[in-house]
Amino acid sequence: MLHDACASFERQAIVLQAQKLSNTKFTTLKNVTVPTGPAGPKHLATAIAVTMIVLVLTLLVIYRREVFSLL
Repeated sequence: MLHDACASFERQAIVLQAQKLSNTKFTTLKNVTVPTGPAGPKHLATAIAVTMIVLVLTLLVIYRREVFSLL
């Protein structure tokens, strides 16, 4: 009885494997597309602008502390 169950399981596995191989959606690969737009310079300009603004604000805070500590 156990031998019959194993044989049945093997047959099911073989049938499933054959179905998987015959089904094209499991065997075909699609090409990956990567956007090639010129987004790099825009991001770089934004990063530089934000860095400069933060630098100016930081220097203003430091300068304000130094001025008020002298009073």
